[in-house]
Amino acid sequence: MQAAHVQRQLRLLTFAALVLLVPFGCAHPYVRTLEAFQAAQKRGDYDKAAAYLAPDARSWWEKTAGAGSPLTAKKGKAGGPTGITTSSVR
Repeated sequence: MQAAHVQRQLRLLTFAALVLLVPFGCAHPYVRTLEAFQAAQKRGDYDKAAAYLAPDARSWWEKTAGAGSPLTAKKGKAGGPTGITTSSVR
């Protein structure tokens, strides 16, 4: 009976630790970089947004085949936030 009680307390403690720790800084660095890129884009600071992109960043919309479209910091088909991949973010 005591082992079941200890197991339950450990599960509760693990759950409490996850609930408390997850919201505080557990985001992957790529997520923070992407959020900074999108914030610069939203402000219209395209020079700052371009600093987050690789020199020859590309995007693909259907299949990853061919050279792809140039990815720019300006919004639009070639530079919308959905075109960002982890390989195109520095």
